[in-house]
Amino acid sequence: MMAAMGLSLMHSCSYLEAANSFLSVEPTLADTFNEVITPNDIAVYGGLCALASMDRNELQRRVLENNSFRNFLELEPHIRRAIGFFCNSKFRPCLDILEAYRVDYLLDIHLQRHVAELYSLIRTKSIKQYLVPFSRVTLDSMATIFAPHIVGGEAQPTGFKSPFVQELITLIKAGVLDARIDLEKGVLVSNQTDLREEVQN
Repeated sequence: MMAAMGLSLMHSCSYLEAANSFLSVEPTLADTFNEVITPNDIAVYGGLCALASMDRNELQRRVLENNSFRNFLELEPHIRRAIGFFCNSKFRPCLDILEAYRVDYLLDIHLQRHVAELYSLIRTKSIKQYLVPFSRVTLDSMATIFAPHIVGGEAQPTGFKSPFVQELITLIKAGVLDARIDLEKGVLVSNQTDLREEVQN
């Protein structure tokens, strides 16, 4: 059964394979497997695993336009909205929806130990996707989307000690982001753009 395989793959942290399994579950599952996994669970587990492991085109084609899986998504419309926001590059609403349900997911017997990893993967994907159109972007503009914490009525500072800047530095050091940070100018600069400019020059 694809639902059971999806659970097994999720527990082994094979999120793409787990997503593929959940997306293949037949709507006829209904309530026949409720003691292990419900149709609502299929929507949540499949949606989160897909968000964490698939690009925007795959999410649009294989999740949102999947007539079979749509039956499950209708049971958890917030998951459909989160995926829709991601596909439309509206990363703040996407992350806000997930954050609103974090406590619920931490109480889920199957999902709880995967929440931190799945959320981290989705957040990192969002940051990478946000940077695609830009050769450089200000840290302040990024912080309004990815670190909208309010301290004393003002946005959190984006200096070297800012947790968000530290997060970006960690992603750059890990090779996840091919970019560099200019703290003096308060911008993140894509190295890919520099390479293209060098070739053109």
